[in-house]
Amino acid sequence: MLSVHHSNRMEVLATRLAARLAEPAAEFWAPEVIVVQSNGMRRWLGLRLADALGVAANLSFPLPAKLFWELYRAVLPAVPADSAWDAPVLAWRVLAACEALPDDAALAPLRAYLDASDARGRCELAARIADAFDQYLVHRPDWVARWEAGAPAVAGDGWQAALWRLLAAHDADHRARLHAAFVERLRALAAPPPGLPARLSFIGIPTLPAPLLDALHALARLCDIDLYLLNPCREYWGLIESERRIARELPAADHAALYLETGNRLLASLGRQGRDFHHLLAELPVDHETTAFVDPGEGCLLHALQRDILDLRNRGGNQRAGAEADAAAPRHALAASDRSVQIHVCHGPAREVEVLHDQLLDLFAREPTLGPADVLVMAPDIEVYAPLVQAVFGSAERERRIPFSLADRGLTRASALVETFLALTALPGGRWSAAAVAGLLETPALRRRFGLGEDDLGRVRDWLAATGVRWGIDAAGRAALGLPDSREHTWRDGLDRLLLGYALPTGGRALWADVLPHDEVEGGEALAAGRFNAFAERLFALERELAGERSPQAWAAVLARVLGDCFAADADEEAELQPLREALQALADSATRAGFSGAVPLAAVRARLAGELDAAGTAGFLAGGVTFCAMVPMRAIPFRVVCLLGLDDAVFPRRHRAPDFDLIAQHPRRGDRSRRNDDRYLFLEALLSAREVLYLSHVGQDIRDNAEIPPSVLLAELGDYIREGAQAAHEPGGDALAAIRVRHPLQPFSPRYFGADPRLPSYSTRLCEAAREVGLGRGVPPPLVSAALPAPPEALRALSPAELVRGLGHPARLLLRERLGVHLERGEGVPEEREPFVLDDFADRELRRRLLDWRRAGTAPGSVRRLATRSGVLPHGAVGEQLYAREAAKVDAVLARAAGAPAALAPLPVAFEHAGYRLDGWLRDVYADGLRRLDPNPVSARSLFELWLQHLLLNLLVARGEADVEPASRLDALGGSLVLAPVADAAATLGELLALYGRALCEPLPFVPACAWAYAQATGAGTADDAKALAAARGKWEGGFGRYGYREDPYYAALFGERSPVDAPDFARLALAVYGPLRAALQAAP
Repeated sequence: MLSVHHSNRMEVLATRLAARLAEPAAEFWAPEVIVVQSNGMRRWLGLRLADALGVAANLSFPLPAKLFWELYRAVLPAVPADSAWDAPVLAWRVLAACEALPDDAALAPLRAYLDASDARGRCELAARIADAFDQYLVHRPDWVARWEAGAPAVAGDGWQAALWRLLAAHDADHRARLHAAFVERLRALAAPPPGLPARLSFIGIPTLPAPLLDALHALARLCDIDLYLLNPCREYWGLIESERRIARELPAADHAALYLETGNRLLASLGRQGRDFHHLLAELPVDHETTAFVDPGEGCLLHALQRDILDLRNRGGNQRAGAEADAAAPRHALAASDRSVQIHVCHGPAREVEVLHDQLLDLFAREPTLGPADVLVMAPDIEVYAPLVQAVFGSAERERRIPFSLADRGLTRASALVETFLALTALPGGRWSAAAVAGLLETPALRRRFGLGEDDLGRVRDWLAATGVRWGIDAAGRAALGLPDSREHTWRDGLDRLLLGYALPTGGRALWADVLPHDEVEGGEALAAGRFNAFAERLFALERELAGERSPQAWAAVLARVLGDCFAADADEEAELQPLREALQALADSATRAGFSGAVPLAAVRARLAGELDAAGTAGFLAGGVTFCAMVPMRAIPFRVVCLLGLDDAVFPRRHRAPDFDLIAQHPRRGDRSRRNDDRYLFLEALLSAREVLYLSHVGQDIRDNAEIPPSVLLAELGDYIREGAQAAHEPGGDALAAIRVRHPLQPFSPRYFGADPRLPSYSTRLCEAAREVGLGRGVPPPLVSAALPAPPEALRALSPAELVRGLGHPARLLLRERLGVHLERGEGVPEEREPFVLDDFADRELRRRLLDWRRAGTAPGSVRRLATRSGVLPHGAVGEQLYAREAAKVDAVLARAAGAPAALAPLPVAFEHAGYRLDGWLRDVYADGLRRLDPNPVSARSLFELWLQHLLLNLLVARGEADVEPASRLDALGGSLVLAPVADAAATLGELLALYGRALCEPLPFVPACAWAYAQATGAGTADDAKALAAARGKWEGGFGRYGYREDPYYAALFGERSPVDAPDFARLALAVYGPLRAALQAAP
């Protein structure tokens, strides 16, 4: 017996199902078969039945395709457990057929495409053809029958019909043929065969193909079949059409006819998918039919919309000319407190999630019985919103935290292990960039396999930067890509430098086997370096292991071995790796079932594997808390609050372009499914499934200029219906759409969230404090350090000359690092992927410094050139040679100015103490005629200060009688030379510098060397305009027009914020205290 039960409430259908299940079936121990269309519905229904029956056990929840295959096996003889025509198996069968096409003129178009494609393209085409054939089996069995009879089915099916016959010649037991035999057998049977369920229940399924409906009719003779249908309308609506379709196809139709054909505007526009199904169902003989429609009433806007759909009527201004007046459907009076339908307009997906969080908190506060588990949030692309949800909901303050779960995420995005494995297998044949390889180490399971810890990540990045690793395994790998076979900046070169630097350090001044050792690896770092090398070598082996083409079975075995070699998962991570292992096994099994053993490329296997993993998805539906999931069809599960995010014009309904050869798309029939119609019906289901609140959100304001962005056409249609069918009760004739639509500010700390508008709630005290500051004119925040710190510990009172230079060279960094423990260096970032093509400002300085060191150490010019090339600083080829020649000429010019200097003396010990600070160290580069220093770079404020400090120490030693040299200093730098004359009281000046150092350890010192030197230079002998001098200093601080400004330095920015140290009262005095004596001693070089 075939029974159909209609209701507009899924809860009612579930209750009826529970009552039916309470009636014992013919076979007590046989499981009850309940057919659902999604795992989400299975989860919800299981919980609902458990509540109604006390215990929900021995229940089977198959999907329709799985159910009918089991029915075929129960009724027909010799039907296998698995079909050779399943889409994953069929794809391999199609590929095998494509590789051995006969000389048939009908197959010429297919052969031409295959001849123009590579192996990966052929695999992708085979998968698409298999998907199309799978749809033909379900929705066009008549076409399949005509093809197998040797006749065409529709125009343009030539090569598909021929290919189908090739496939059917090897295995004709496909679903379409079995289905026809199944229906014929059912009609001939007088009694149910063994294995046929005594009772079948279908619930929450909005559509079924016509062939399956015919089978249900035939099956109803032998067992009880109950269809529990969610029907939005109690009237017959199987023939209604949308206004747009009628206007397009019947342009001459009068308004009355238009009204009669349209019914409810929303149902006609959104319900096409269900309309076609109900029309097909109406043509099916039914033995028993019940209805249990629930009138939602009109207590709020949401219920008024649902009632209009239920009664197949329009409301207010939605009634068309010529339609009979309906006194029962006036415009709905929207109460000021009615929040049952909400439309939120935001500036981006991140703001949508932030707004949702606050709106949910407001709902929970207004309705104490409402909990997180009563809320469902859907988005067209959950992958876009998942990280935003984790960031907003997962990081909220404890008192604002809302529990949540994420469902429907593809494993390639939701699982870091799966994502890393796919990224690892994508390396062979590619660039092997430093960023891609180093990024793999972010995965703990992979680090664990090679013995590396999380603290090794920064060290590895430093090594890659220092050794110049950019991309390519080695020179041969680059040559294989058709590029010059240079070794510089490859992985092999960088690893050789790293390991050789530990085994045979040379101080960066000699090559070993044409490799420049990197000497920075020492002590315990050597173990990490060895383990990192083992990691890299195992990955490099993949270039050989994963090369070429193999059978799917062989690829599955190889990839499983790679998985075991490269990952050491803990107990929690094993759950993530298991779906990957299962997908690899399924890949091999599907090829074996297809009898396919041909060779395919790794790229094709990876694409199939990723598809399998994404289809598996993640659990999380109804797992507790707010449920976030994707917008998928057939999920009409009731929730008190239903939220839809991302209802944007270009996003929803989702666009799906069928392949050009898809014959169903070319020759559609009533009842065919499409992505856009599915999305329209999904929107309708969401509207009907919301019990108290329907929350709709979209990106409707441009984040750059606040320009309006149109919403999804579905949201626009709903908005039009509300505008015409409702009015604000507190404002006669008021726009109801404007009353329910909220345009949100760009920032969550806008004062509007803490004003009188109840539609803009916020529960964040932190944002409230920020909102209080907005518009109060407090443009400059309070300083980070507002009071002097206590005297520094004894350890910071003993320093070397180099430490004094570093400290006063950057007093902000000194204070924050040494006293507050704050380190603000730029983040580790992503390793550079491209070899240098030019020398930037910092690279050319470093190159000149190295060239000078090598030349002064007596290295031959030819060897210097090779050292520079192997250091990784220079670009490759002729460009590198030209740049080397240019920079070497600059170093030669500096050396030429220092030519003829006498031999340097031995370093002199230095010790000086003042006000509790002690300076100890050595003074180098001392000659009989004084101090001589070479700098291959232009003179800077810092290099001047370093020279000045050394000059003071030299004069101190001469005054004490500890050095018998001239108390003069000379600097030969790029661009010129300068001399410092003897200083009368070096000890007093050194004491002032040490005192300044001590002050810098206790308070923010308004002293920036570059700004101070600019000021000192501009003041000259004190006759210059002080305003111009300050302007020069301020220019160094501000920067601009491509010039670096010291306000960008993170330490200065943290300490001074928006304040400029140049404007501090003490700036000028400090600048002259440090650089004034230096300027006085400065002389032109002879």
